[in-house]
Amino acid sequence: MSRKYSLLTVGNAIIDILVKVEEKFIGDNGLDKSAMKLVDAQETAELYAKVDEATERSGGSAANTAVGYGVLGGKAAYIGTIAKDQFGTIFSHDMKAAKVAYNPIYVEGKPTSQSIILVTPDGERTMNTYLGASLDLSPEHIDKEIILQSDVIYFEGYLWYQPPARLAFDHIVKLIKGTDIKIAVSLADQFCVDAFRDDFKNLIANGTIDIIFGNEDEIKALYEVSDFETAMQENAKTNVLSFITRGAKGAVAQLGNISETVSVDPVSNIVDLTGAGDIFASGALCGLERGLDLSKSAMLGCIAAREVIQHMGPHPTVDLIKLVEQANLFDK
Repeated sequence: MSRKYSLLTVGNAIIDILVKVEEKFIGDNGLDKSAMKLVDAQETAELYAKVDEATERSGGSAANTAVGYGVLGGKAAYIGTIAKDQFGTIFSHDMKAAKVAYNPIYVEGKPTSQSIILVTPDGERTMNTYLGASLDLSPEHIDKEIILQSDVIYFEGYLWYQPPARLAFDHIVKLIKGTDIKIAVSLADQFCVDAFRDDFKNLIANGTIDIIFGNEDEIKALYEVSDFETAMQENAKTNVLSFITRGAKGAVAQLGNISETVSVDPVSNIVDLTGAGDIFASGALCGLERGLDLSKSAMLGCIAAREVIQHMGPHPTVDLIKLVEQANLFDK
């Protein structure tokens, strides 16, 4: 493939407000640990007033994947809506700094999306997201030219909460009909899968989705089973290319009856799991683009994710290319 972009991601353009809290804080505020909760402006202000010092970073699941892909040297682009405010300026700057092609799409009447992410001592993150400007992402914001210039188009599962964004997804699917452009979708989180299980399964069954990304809990939720092996057996029947992360157990790459499991070195200092799955997707997609097999592509994803969980924030802070080179994944 010789298009301008190897990867185009579509998602909610969010500023992450990262805060370290104790376990008790999660329960005291009636939150589901490790879940993403949609909140309004008032709830955001009330929660923000309760927390201590925060760290602000540009984020959003699909945006994180684009950034990771760009850091790995891939040709990445991004579509997401923001406002002409301070957070919008930060988001746009960070995307361009990561060498991600991003033409800001400004909307009026709502602020740039923000998510207060509560990080507990075990590194788990509990997200409280005010979607703001991201709610307006719709077919009118889709540039046909950039769609047709991309090899893979990656959507975050969180978009399924937003009817206009769902229409944008359908519009893109129509635009690429008859081409060899691939559609990739992240399952986002277990609660997202529970809410839109039939949608995801139908899109997989009818061949709309070419690649899925998820974790162990999400794939079990997709097939409504309690056992990981059973979930993967069900998933194999779909013949969809799948990358499923398992935390300290590594990851599984699967295509029909072909299944590759990769292990990872233990991480003694897990700081923040925010963006781990997103950056894993960056690595796996980069591996596929470089012609690596399923096992090496999954390993590349694990290497990238391993770096991200050792510091606050969803973006890499070291040279990922050097880490990959040290692992000798690429042929000389």
